[in-house]
Amino acid sequence: MENNLSRSGSRSSSVCELEKDLHDMKIMKSRTNPRNTVGSARKAKRIRFFRNGDKFYSGVTIPVLQERYRSFDSLTADLTRVLVDNVTLPSGVRTIYSLEGRKIGKLEELEDGQSYVCSGVGEPFKRLDYEASAVTPQSFRLSGPESLSDSASPSPARANNRLSRYLLTNGSGNTTGNGTARVSPAGDNVVRPRIVTIIRNGVKPRKVCRLLLNKRNSPTLEHALAAITECIKLDTGCVRKVFTQSGTAVTALNQFFEDEDVFFAYGNERVNQEDFELEFEESKAVLQCRKNPITKNSRSGPKPRMPVKASGAAASGEARGDAEPAASQLLPHPLRLKYSVGKIIGDGNFAVVRICKDKNTGKEYALKIIDKAKCKGKEHYVEAEVRVMKKLCHPRIVSLIEEQDCPEWLFLIMELVSGGDLFDSIAAVCKFSEPQARLLIGHLTSAIAYLHSLSIVHRDIKPENLLVEVGPDGSIRGLKLADFGLAVEVWRPLHAVCGTPTYVAPEILLETGYGLKIDVWAAGVILYILLCGFPPFSSPDGDQEKLFDAILSARLEFPAPHWERVSAGAIDLVANMLRPQPELRFAAEDVLDHAWMSDDYDESCDFRTWYDEDSS
Repeated sequence: MENNLSRSGSRSSSVCELEKDLHDMKIMKSRTNPRNTVGSARKAKRIRFFRNGDKFYSGVTIPVLQERYRSFDSLTADLTRVLVDNVTLPSGVRTIYSLEGRKIGKLEELEDGQSYVCSGVGEPFKRLDYEASAVTPQSFRLSGPESLSDSASPSPARANNRLSRYLLTNGSGNTTGNGTARVSPAGDNVVRPRIVTIIRNGVKPRKVCRLLLNKRNSPTLEHALAAITECIKLDTGCVRKVFTQSGTAVTALNQFFEDEDVFFAYGNERVNQEDFELEFEESKAVLQCRKNPITKNSRSGPKPRMPVKASGAAASGEARGDAEPAASQLLPHPLRLKYSVGKIIGDGNFAVVRICKDKNTGKEYALKIIDKAKCKGKEHYVEAEVRVMKKLCHPRIVSLIEEQDCPEWLFLIMELVSGGDLFDSIAAVCKFSEPQARLLIGHLTSAIAYLHSLSIVHRDIKPENLLVEVGPDGSIRGLKLADFGLAVEVWRPLHAVCGTPTYVAPEILLETGYGLKIDVWAAGVILYILLCGFPPFSSPDGDQEKLFDAILSARLEFPAPHWERVSAGAIDLVANMLRPQPELRFAAEDVLDHAWMSDDYDESCDFRTWYDEDSS
């Protein structure tokens, strides 16, 4: 399965780094010429950015300095990082417009004190009164009126940049990307990932839709109404009124996250009591929406087996052969002076991974040696892996330390994770306890959320590419994501069929176009395996076509006795990660926001609940 990777964007850094550099630059200039501090420092442009078409978002103000942003692409990359935590931006910021709709293509065109509109791929400019919503603008405020010169310590805004939540091992913070409180009148505790059923007002039988509400599209009631408007597309325009099935008007955000999950959406039309009475076709559609996509009964036949371990797995740190003196001779002179080469710990179709040791510090690393002669025609995979890894810095992703390119070989020095890969751990223990599974899936989804915030999709999430960290007592302490050979930045729907069969999402097989959420599907398969010891979709005789048919059917089973002692919360999370419709499937952030992911979740309180319910 091959794939043509899309072009790479420019490398950018977080806004907190931006402010720190602005501060350092100012201090350095003031030390150089203390008598002319204000005049010598180059003033940053203070510019407010809005989200195209979002009349509720109050905007974010960012200092823009030529010394920091060497290219226009680096600015759009930083804007993506800042905005994506507050508004929906599936493909990141791709175009910037003036408030009049003029397309901005150069940094020099941005004017100090002015406002601009950010849009994604293929979005036409939407003319709105954006500044009307900017009563309390979100901003990365500089200390003092013009610069950071009066404070050397990082502000809360810098300390809480939007990537910080992905740098955590689990859970989520209570601030937005700029360090301000999330805009939710009822508080963050109200909003949780939830799928609701929306009935659009109109001639019966009315249209019935499903919508995933979460912290990104529903931080306020107004945002929730905008999300419903986008989902159902009322003929009369925006959704102005929403009612529950019992006829109660929705006037507060928390009502979307209580017991009722069916809502009626209106514009400015009159509401009649008979509107809340469903016709047969409408009732059938609502019941179909509520129908549980999972099966509880016992599975007949033998317990499914784990798939065979893929060859060419990521380097795991477990030595499998003696050191070869010739290997060190392959190293270019700069690397040979710095590192000594040890045993083989992994191999693939066109690469070998060895342990190497820094001669000065004694610290061990993983040395990946890629034979260019063996990857003729597939050079783009190697180029993509290096390009993507250079952009990444996350505690749950294997780090690229340095690279050395030669005519015949490419050498990558990477972080060494010495506990083996997750596939071997699953084979050793069969299944994990819920706290162990929560820790591992928290680390994985934290890494995935970070990748997705940069509009990068991994496309090969599987246990072989998850390297395990173990403690002195041999217990698993965490994992790191590795092997970015198929990773690509998502600018538009992808169509290349790639990945590993057991973990591939249905939209890849359908070849209708896919995006970031295929990684969440793969993580859902892994969570399923962690909790019971076998995959959710399999073929008894190993037939790949039958496996693909099972994935496309999306018939998700939780058979007894393997799932009887698993909590309802865990099962609910798995089911939402493995929804066949990408628009209803949880995003990585939704996984982190799920109740089961909380450290204080008590699975002992509800492990019987799910199996005691009717299987309707």
